[in-house]
Amino acid sequence: MRTDVQTHVCFRTNRPDLMELRRIVSQNPNVHSGDLVFAGTRVPVRHLVAYLKGGDSLDVFLEHFPTVERRQAEAFLEETEHDMEKRLNQEGPRADSASAR
Repeated sequence: MRTDVQTHVCFRTNRPDLMELRRIVSQNPNVHSGDLVFAGTRVPVRHLVAYLKGGDSLDVFLEHFPTVERRQAEAFLEETEHDMEKRLNQEGPRADSASAR
């Protein structure tokens, strides 16, 4: 694990700031048809999602895409989790249909 990489976080939210997010992912119409890719690579983030959905581990993904750094993949997953929580909280509490039975 690299410890020489400084992570910039917003002091109010303790989440990566925009500068740090740009070290995690990037999007450019001239790179992989504008897909969201891991910064500094041509590897679409959807490949990580496909690997995980298919039952592969993060280690397997990183072995197959060595240009992606572990910290990028982990940060992407953490941000995705946070965004899902934020969306659910914006909608307010709602009983799950399965638990309401």
